[in-house]
Amino acid sequence: MPTIRVETSPFSYPVVVGSGFLRKSRGKLPPELRNRSFVIISDETVWGLHGPGLKTGLVPGRAEAILTVTPGEGAKSMAEANRLLTAMLQAGCDRKTCVVAFGGGVVGDLAGFVAATFMRGVDLIQIPTTLLAMVDSSVGGKVAVNHRLGKNVIGAFHQPRAVLADLELLETLPSRQRTAGAVEAVKYGLLGDSRLLKHCLSRPLADWDMPRVVAASVRAKAAVVAQDEKEAGPRRRLNLGHTLGHALESATRYRRYLHGEAVALGTLYAFRLAIGLGRASESDYECVARLYRTMGVPLQLPRTPFRRLLELMRHDKKASRGRLLFIVPVGLGVVEERIDVPDRVLQEAYEDLKSRIEGGTPE
Repeated sequence: MPTIRVETSPFSYPVVVGSGFLRKSRGKLPPELRNRSFVIISDETVWGLHGPGLKTGLVPGRAEAILTVTPGEGAKSMAEANRLLTAMLQAGCDRKTCVVAFGGGVVGDLAGFVAATFMRGVDLIQIPTTLLAMVDSSVGGKVAVNHRLGKNVIGAFHQPRAVLADLELLETLPSRQRTAGAVEAVKYGLLGDSRLLKHCLSRPLADWDMPRVVAASVRAKAAVVAQDEKEAGPRRRLNLGHTLGHALESATRYRRYLHGEAVALGTLYAFRLAIGLGRASESDYECVARLYRTMGVPLQLPRTPFRRLLELMRHDKKASRGRLLFIVPVGLGVVEERIDVPDRVLQEAYEDLKSRIEGGTPE
């Protein structure tokens, strides 16, 4: 059962990757957290499936409140955060209360935002229940809610005190969610983990060695976070595929795409953009597009006009004074930053991508 340490400025924390330890999860926490009182924030589906196991393993007699939200990206709102903060105040929580985020990326981001803002910040434990959350969003301390003008534009950096990734929780994960999460693991291969990329390319998704894939992804992210905790430099490259991906999610009101599906399209767009700039090859694009198809990622673009997507990208938190930042691949395993690519080139790359996949469909 590997434990990966994430080194950050306030403290280091463990990411425990294993299987079947949920009912003994208290013992996997740092000693200073084991006798704390907790508020659990989960979604209704996850809590219905796995809540009894977590109550047995983590919080017998120690839960100040168990708060659930409706599944889906719509829960990541200021209104929902305010409801949860109010419930914590009404439950008598204080600065010693520890928030437990028990769910996928939406719950992790929302509960993390609540933890970051309640009484100016309380401790947070991430217990991810989806593949996407295990390989990416539960690690690194980025927490946020959405705004109608953009995804994750209201948020903070608030590192968890521990991350507990029990792979047994993935047994109830729908196949579409598993596929979407696998896209984020592929991202770490495209960013430089050649062994991980080779593993993903060489076998069907059903045959992936998930403990290996999750641990490798976490190690890759931990290394980047240790260099650049607050995304001032190297950490920006983790946004490969996310600039267009977030715009696609926002344009379709978070109803059309799972996050990983949008990131896959954004990554293919980054390849087309890189090819247009003379920085990548057709064979690299085809390799990644073929991998996504083999994994079962639905590769379809909406009918949203590109000018609308461009407007949303300009509201992306990575933009600066309207200047767009793109992470573009230079081959497989190397990326670079590009700022101020002309709008004409951006649109040409989008139309190029659109012509190569299975056309647009209604939102």
